[in-house]
Amino acid sequence: ENLKKLMKFQIIRTKKLYEEGYTLANYIDKKLVLELSLFTLGGLSILRKIEKNNFDTISMRPTLSKLDKIYIFTSVYFRMKLGLTPVSKKNFKNETFEK
Repeated sequence: ENLKKLMKFQIIRTKKLYEEGYTLANYIDKKLVLELSLFTLGGLSILRKIEKNNFDTISMRPTLSKLDKIYIFTSVYFRMKLGLTPVSKKNFKNETFEK
């Protein structure tokens, strides 16, 4: 139970760090925004998998499948092509804890 509480705390903290770090997208060369966005959305996807697995990282290691990676890439790519923020703000929310 203590490990679960620690993981919840760390996920909240890490999502905030990803969100703060993602503000760099406003200041870096546009060619790097795709890479920063993929890194950010990939990390956030791993955090969601940890949440869905009840914060257990001991018995099952969270990984991204090929399908997950394809979804991340197409999501970021098409959002950029549509002139939207590549990583939606909703990805940074801590829904699990904001109830």
